[in-house]
This record gives sequence, structure tokens and C-alpha cells, in this order.
Amino acid sequence: MASREVLDALITKLKGEDPCRRLAAGHALGKLKANTEPVINALLHALHDENRHVRWVSAQALGESGGTSENVISALISATQDSDQGVRRRNHF
Repeated sequence: MASREVLDALITKLKGEDPCRRLAAGHALGKLKANTEPVINALLHALHDENRHVRWVSAQALGESGGTSENVISALISATQDSDQGVRRRNHF
């Protein structure tokens, strides 16, 4: 698992203004399979990002993290109702 410093840096990027960096951070967090509360909370928040690609990668990362809490599962189910058709299709798990 990645160090706390790495995870914190990625969470900061996920919350930043640049959508490309948010996308990259979400992707990296998914690949790291970090199942910590701060990471899960940041990804849950990113499910409501204005950028559809960030929403998709955040849902993907949540799935890859193995989070099974009720709020993660509920959020992933809600993501299947996203306003963007591409996001909806990619969030069927």
C-alpha cells in the first residue's frame, strides 16, 4: 500500500481545480486499491464532480478499492443513474 503522504497528495489532486489532474489522481487511487477512510471519502465526493470522466474514474476506483460499506455500495448504485450515458454504462458493475 502507498504511504500516507502519497495518498494525501493524490487526495489533494482529486479535490483540485484541474480536471486532468483530478482524473489522474482518481485513476491512481483506484490502481493503488487504497481502502482507507480518507481515500473512500474523497472518491465518494468525486462521484459528484462536474467532469464526467472524473465521475467515471472515481466510481471505477471505488470498485477497485474493494469498499463494501453501505455508503460505497449505495453511491455506486446511484452512479448508474448518472446524467451522462457514458458514465451510466461504465458504472454497471
